[in-house]
Amino acid sequence: MKTGLILIYNLGLLPLVVGAIWVRLTAKRNKSLGFTFAAGFATVLAAFLCMTLPMIHAGSSVGDIAHRWRVASLVLGLVSTLVCVKTLFELLADWIKERRAYDLKQWGLVLLTLIIVILSVFFTIPTAEDYTLPIIQTNRATATIYEYNPYTGEAYGQILAEKANSPLEVYYDVLATWAGIEPLMLLRRILPVFLLVFFFGVVDYLSCVLFLEDGKGNRKKERDYFKLAIIVIYLAITPIYRLGSIQLLRNSWLDKTFFMNILIPFALALIIDYLRPHNNKGRIGLIFLMIIVGFASQLTVQMGFIWSMTLILPGFIIGTVSSLVNGKKMERRAEDGLSR
Repeated sequence: MKTGLILIYNLGLLPLVVGAIWVRLTAKRNKSLGFTFAAGFATVLAAFLCMTLPMIHAGSSVGDIAHRWRVASLVLGLVSTLVCVKTLFELLADWIKERRAYDLKQWGLVLLTLIIVILSVFFTIPTAEDYTLPIIQTNRATATIYEYNPYTGEAYGQILAEKANSPLEVYYDVLATWAGIEPLMLLRRILPVFLLVFFFGVVDYLSCVLFLEDGKGNRKKERDYFKLAIIVIYLAITPIYRLGSIQLLRNSWLDKTFFMNILIPFALALIIDYLRPHNNKGRIGLIFLMIIVGFASQLTVQMGFIWSMTLILPGFIIGTVSSLVNGKKMERRAEDGLSR
């Protein structure tokens, strides 16, 4: 019971309440639970990275990091709830209202999504690229962090900077330590559920920014078709390609898989949202959220921040220039109207 509550809090409730902050900071331009959960999860990952990096390089143990993360995550969740309790109720009310309006096809899509999550949990197939569990086990056995080769047992002589600066395995180990479960159980049975919720939240948000609502509900079908197309694509590539970085349904916890299939699409969705025409509300909030996604990317892979920023910056520049040009055009039109 205690284990379940800890995992649900860290991987479910905490991202949701933290994400409500971003709903407010972006002026409620995106009120879907998909955006809320994705933004909150990315923020939690970024917060963990910022707290953990100096501790790792200072020689702290996983136990020390787990203790501090307990305090930090509880404070973060409490503050977020107090600040955004009204927003959370509004999001929940909107979600219930949307579900009541679902037709048979939409419920079929929900059922298909649930089936995929279940299959991902019970049919996980680790690839040769999956070194997550050996690293966690080595760190535990040696009471160090990234100081020993997980396959040979040989000491590196110093902290392996390549991994220490992207400590995703430490995040997993901290969750397992706090919940009191084996890392294998966390990786193969627990994480796929919540990471796929993260993924489908990103897909939902991406569908919203690609197919903007026209006020008549005419874009809902296009959004549903887009989601279905994404599901079909992943179902098709899973049995065909063995490359671990695209095997989201088999090993979603893997660092490159996490980065390429969840965080990069989320960054792309934020860019598209930032470029949305005739909607300047909450754009400052989107800019900060893009930076947060960059830090979350750094947690997963080396150079993750740079790669994500390389993707984000061109869109940011184009959107900013476009906004300035449109602003000047509107000012000229207003001046022309006054002169007449």
